[in-house]
Amino acid sequence: MQECPLCGLINPGEALRCDCGYDFQTQSPGNSYFTKEDHVPQGQLNVGLNPFYAALFSPLILVGMLPFLLGIGVWRWLCRRLARERINALPEVDHESAQDIAQDIVDSLIASQPTLTPGEHPTDEQMVTDLQSAPPVGVISATPPPDSSETPDSPDAPPPRR
Repeated sequence: MQECPLCGLINPGEALRCDCGYDFQTQSPGNSYFTKEDHVPQGQLNVGLNPFYAALFSPLILVGMLPFLLGIGVWRWLCRRLARERINALPEVDHESAQDIAQDIVDSLIASQPTLTPGEHPTDEQMVTDLQSAPPVGVISATPPPDSSETPDSPDAPPPRR
């Protein structure tokens, strides 16, 4: 790598001349490879956007993006409002009733277990029958269980809660 002493351009090591015309062998300035059309007068740099056009088009670009940005803001507001309405529409959770439901599920599972003598294993048919007759686990009904004072006690009823 060699740096031109006239223009400061870094050239490959095997270069004989710089783009500005400096000859590395004779170490003297020569004719440039650039034409008059390629030459940019000092103080004028034609790179980028003209400041006049930048000042003119920047507000237009912002105004053009304004509906898009407003649309995003309205969409976020509507989503948050809908989420808030859905959360407010959820029923209040009564922890005691949730515990009662869980206890009912456990009681029904215990009641549906077949009675086996020690050392006896259920057959496949017994297990399939037990699974088909068992109540669904994890399904919570939206209606509360009937009040025990309204229904008479039956022999199949689970024991009262403690």
